[in-house]
Amino acid sequence: MRRLRWILDDGPLDVLASLPDLTTLGLYPAGSLCVAPATAEAARQSESRTRLLGIAAADGGLLFDRPQIFLTDEDPVGSVYLDLRGEGSPLGSAECEAIAWASVHAEDAVVVIEDKRAAFAALAELGRSRVAHPFDLWIELLESGAVSTADFEHLCERSRGKDADLLRRALPGRVRRRFSVRLPDGGE
Repeated sequence: MRRLRWILDDGPLDVLASLPDLTTLGLYPAGSLCVAPATAEAARQSESRTRLLGIAAADGGLLFDRPQIFLTDEDPVGSVYLDLRGEGSPLGSAECEAIAWASVHAEDAVVVIEDKRAAFAALAELGRSRVAHPFDLWIELLESGAVSTADFEHLCERSRGKDADLLRRALPGRVRRRFSVRLPDGGE
């Protein structure tokens, strides 16, 4: 079975980089995690994000893939990017790059995004099952052994905090029921 490629936007990358110990992430297969060029460029401004993008996977190569994108009308990715990034678009450059690259080159790619407008644009461009909330990636990393239960709880708490206006419970029911995660605020 072919493994999904997870394309992380800035927000999920920041949450993942906040883990106190990044070493077990190297257990995940090389190139299974991706970032758009604009996300990789922005990561240079943070030591923890830079360290995360430099992790070597146990099976060789870097954990994170950084696909090249040529933003011209002649390149199919560039054409989708320019459509998404058009005048008055609320989407950022990194979001548009990730969505455009996934739409053209990666049928096995899922864009992990927390911005609601960008998630909706990605859903419209990529269709169902190709856009994910960070919780979906955290579950995948836990199930694959790339993060511990404590790390999973940390990732969920950080992601939940960013969606506090939408999530009235400590975590969505599908996450709580599946993993019986307890968070510091007393929620299950």
